[in-house]
Amino acid sequence: MKTILLFFALFLLNYSFAQTGNCGTDGMHRDLINRLPGYEEKVNQNNRNLYEFLISGSGNEQEKTTYTIPIVFHIMHQGGPENIPDATVIQAVDQLNQRFQNSGPYFDASGHPADIQFCLASVDPWGNPTTGITHDYSSILTLNYYDYVQDWTFKTQNRWNPLLYLNVWTVGNISVDPFQNPLGVGGYGTFPGSPIETDGIVGRYNLFANNSSLLTHEVGHYLNLYHTFSNDCTNFNCMTDGDRVCDTPPDMSNDNTLCQGNSCSTEMSDTSGFNPFTSDVQDLPNYMDYTSCPLSFTQGQVNRMQAALTLLRSTLLQSNGCGMHPGGTVPVASFTVDSSAFCKGTGKYGFHSTGANCLYAAWDFDGNGTIDTVGEQVVHQFAGSGIYHVKLYVSGYGGSDTLTQTIYAFVAPTPYYPISGSISGTSLDPILHIPYACIGAQISMGGVPGMSSYQWSNGATTQNSVFNIDSTTELSLTVTTSSGEQLHSCQPFKIGVNPRIHLSIDVGADTVACGELVVLRWYPIPYWFPATNTWYRNGNWFSENQTVLSNYGTPAGDQLVWVANNVDPIGCITNSDTAHFYVRDHIPVSLSFDGTTLRTSHDCIANIWYRDGVQITGSDSSLLVTQNGCYWSKCIDCAYSTTDTICITNLSLNEYLADTEIQLFPNPFSKTLTIRFSIPQQNTRIELLDPTGKLIQQAIMNGSDFSLKRENLADGAYLIRVYNDLTHLNQVEFVVIE
Repeated sequence: MKTILLFFALFLLNYSFAQTGNCGTDGMHRDLINRLPGYEEKVNQNNRNLYEFLISGSGNEQEKTTYTIPIVFHIMHQGGPENIPDATVIQAVDQLNQRFQNSGPYFDASGHPADIQFCLASVDPWGNPTTGITHDYSSILTLNYYDYVQDWTFKTQNRWNPLLYLNVWTVGNISVDPFQNPLGVGGYGTFPGSPIETDGIVGRYNLFANNSSLLTHEVGHYLNLYHTFSNDCTNFNCMTDGDRVCDTPPDMSNDNTLCQGNSCSTEMSDTSGFNPFTSDVQDLPNYMDYTSCPLSFTQGQVNRMQAALTLLRSTLLQSNGCGMHPGGTVPVASFTVDSSAFCKGTGKYGFHSTGANCLYAAWDFDGNGTIDTVGEQVVHQFAGSGIYHVKLYVSGYGGSDTLTQTIYAFVAPTPYYPISGSISGTSLDPILHIPYACIGAQISMGGVPGMSSYQWSNGATTQNSVFNIDSTTELSLTVTTSSGEQLHSCQPFKIGVNPRIHLSIDVGADTVACGELVVLRWYPIPYWFPATNTWYRNGNWFSENQTVLSNYGTPAGDQLVWVANNVDPIGCITNSDTAHFYVRDHIPVSLSFDGTTLRTSHDCIANIWYRDGVQITGSDSSLLVTQNGCYWSKCIDCAYSTTDTICITNLSLNEYLADTEIQLFPNPFSKTLTIRFSIPQQNTRIELLDPTGKLIQQAIMNGSDFSLKRENLADGAYLIRVYNDLTHLNQVEFVVIE
């Protein structure tokens, strides 16, 4: 069965773990997966190794012993209450040991002792006596736990060798991730396999004085325990699903309001042979859950932590941090510097720790006493040319060692060096921020003076390279100094040219008729300067400052159109490609007659109509015929086009009248009468008359159908008259309304 917990966020505020804030380990884990290639696979491989170790039974066959881990607390502060006293830390470690041993006030009958204890370090990495507690002024008082970069910066302020010490940092506050932890974060830890520069635990300073289980919870993560509610209710193999521990029931709830609850019903889904459950059971309070109830570790969790300690964090067991393993071999610091893998002038140098007996290497590149990075092989990029005192700190089982070397780092003033930056004939692209020039412009570029030889990528061998540019160009320069050293441009110097615009012509074919619409359109580079355009046709100006130009094909003949485009402040003028189309010298126009109306085959700008050779009224492409005669039209566009002639006689009109049929239905009618003509009508008058001939209603219709509404007419007989004086149509029909 599954308990639906709708109000866990509200209840969480009233219980102990919620008062400490939630755990941020999952958030840090996700950030490391997203940022660091290889990290997720390393953690997964660690889990596979633990699985093989535990199913082999090796974890159960270890001799009964108590493991001791050296722990160091770094109290990061700015002089406020976050600078907690040593007594608070000592008390927190005492509570941690009792919780891990399931003893004292933290004994729980369902729990098991972990046989893992923690000692505040008594020997620091340099072999000196210590309390295991440092107090360090920090520039960071509020920490974004889900930001790997800030986490690394924060921990670098003071970090002891993470292979030999469990580092715990306290901080003023840990900022809230509103999506993952709306109630806030009390602390977070790292899993085995985390980068050495992030390894350890971070907690809010005020939680160590509140009898909190937070430190125990985060140490559980440090020893490869997951939340009991990890990865929902899936439980096909309890060693690989959920929290990867078999004797913690499947759990998907982080609600701490119930000491006994059941959020999953998949206990019996596991048929791997490792499943200890024979029925569905209640979830039990656990240090790796969020709960206000008595807490403990299960035997399965103890086995997993001990296996993680002996397999994945075994160097901790050989540490002399608590004075238990003296006499280790003292490490010797040594390192090499090499810049051959990088272009000279970038300021990048490779450093390799080559000393003996070293487990941990930390680097200070500017001699200010602050660790800049950690690792056996690292790359550092210096900010400027000069002398640097690089210090290496190494640490091993027998103590620590340091070595300082003085190096000269060369950082070129620009990525293009030894190109001096002296250039003429260009302007600056306001968007791309690179030099550009007009096509064909003369460009002069200079190299740094005083070199014994010059070799430009375009073949020039003098200090200055002068050339005419016709396309985007990238130049680099190699020089030989007076001492024989070669320097090469780490990045080519790029010069663009003002872009050529593209012109298109929107027509259906390459040949258009005189008077046909042509749309010319040019396409500038969208981010470029505002343009001033001049349109040319056959070498002659005909328009300016139009991106889209609508043009009637005129005059007749070949049309060659292009745009001269002035696009920038330095006056580069670029001609577009040329659009070509051919314009015919006239438009063929024909004439048709539908029985009432003459029409031309082309919509001309204007028409002049003639009957029997005499101009008559009308300028549209259609003419309603009212008299007999021979008709033709002159179409006016970019040129005159004359139609053929159609002669209309009385016979054709009589035939029109004879062919016209009228239907009235339904008849009799009660609401609406439909009048239908066999030939479409124009300006035909419909009249409704009473039996005496008195006009009652009338309307003008166009088309084939007309609807006559009754509109309060009394029952009886009526007359319908259809009349058109132009077509000599005059017809009377009898209808009945009932």
